[in-house]
Amino acid sequence: MELFIWIYIGSTLASLLISWPVYAKFRAVPKIPTGEKLPDIRISVIIPARNEEKNLKVLLPTITGQSMAPHEIIVVDDNSNDCTSDIAKDNGATLIQGMPLPDEWMGKQWAVNQGAKVATGDWLLFLDADTALEDGAIEKLTLLSREPNRVHSICPYHQIEKKFEELSCFFNVIMLLGTNAFSLKGEQGEGIGLFGQMLFVKRADYEKVGGHELSLIHISEPTRPRL
Repeated sequence: MELFIWIYIGSTLASLLISWPVYAKFRAVPKIPTGEKLPDIRISVIIPARNEEKNLKVLLPTITGQSMAPHEIIVVDDNSNDCTSDIAKDNGATLIQGMPLPDEWMGKQWAVNQGAKVATGDWLLFLDADTALEDGAIEKLTLLSREPNRVHSICPYHQIEKKFEELSCFFNVIMLLGTNAFSLKGEQGEGIGLFGQMLFVKRADYEKVGGHELSLIHISEPTRPRL
């Protein structure tokens, strides 16, 4: 038993030492400098939603209640059979009724693609319906627009309601590592993916790489990003 404990402690310490360079590559959403003028950009928020009335009741007020309002909020109703459409309209969102799913498309990609087509902002913020924004989130995102040649993929915090949900940390770490975005190769890494829950990208760059339509193509060029 004592040997097992020492093996466990040793492997834990070794893992921490080995993984430290990976942790160091994590970036936080920037804080808002006091008195600094924020970039003047138009942000279109795009939310795919299928039977998301409960989640939209939480998410949409956190967007409309921001001290800096986005340019527009677009909810793409992906063939819901609940009150998703009504909740979206009641909270001031522009409602798009999703078109039938083509054979070659996946559901979520098809929904967000339709939202991006009608968006009029110069920056696009894709949000999953089961997320929420903290106060000042839009202002912080505008600071990221100072890096126009990058796509900003933000991993949201998991709000824990019950203690056993802490165990989900393991799966969140696997998700982070699965993107290949934090390898020691950095930007030279191949097949780097992005988080779908919260994706912030300049519209011109999104269109340049083919947007979510790129997910339909077998990527033979490893340097091209996957949305």
